Amino acid sequence: MDKKTMKWLGALALMVMCAFSFSACGGDDDGVNGGGDINSISIVGVWRAYYDSNDPSRGRVYDQITFNSNKTGNFIEEVGYGSDDVFGFTWAQNGNLIRLTLNDNQGIINVAIIEVIDNNTIVINNGVRTYTAYRQ
Repeated sequence: MDKKTMKWLGALALMVMCAFSFSACGGDDDGVNGGGDINSISIVGVWRAYYDSNDPSRGRVYDQITFNSNKTGNFIEEVGYGSDDVFGFTWAQNGNLIRLTLNDNQGIINVAIIEVIDNNTIVINNGVRTYTAYRQ
C-alpha cells in the first residue's frame, strides 16, 4: 500500500473509533428499577406497611401512611382494629432519605427515617423496627 492509502485508512479508523466513543448506552439514566432519578421520586400519596402484630389474635396488620404535598401527613397504626390511632406528622426530604417527625397526640415527638427504594417502595426505620411500605 502506498502512503496516501495508509493515511486514508488511518483517518477512517480514527473516525470509526470516535463515532463509537460518542455513542450513548441506554439505561444509564433510568434510575432504580426504571423509576427515574431516585432523588426526584415523589413520596406524595398513600403507602401501606404490612407486618405481624404484637397481638397474636390480630395476625397480619398494616400501618397506613399518607404523605401530602405540603410536607404534612398522617400515620394510621394497625388499620382495621377499632383503635386506629391517627397521628399527624411533618416530613422533609433530602435525596433518597426522608425524615418524618410524628406527634403522638400526647406531646411526644417520634422521628422515623425513611429510605426511598424506588417509585413504589420505601423502607421505614422508626427506631423500634424496620419495615417496608408500598405505594397504594
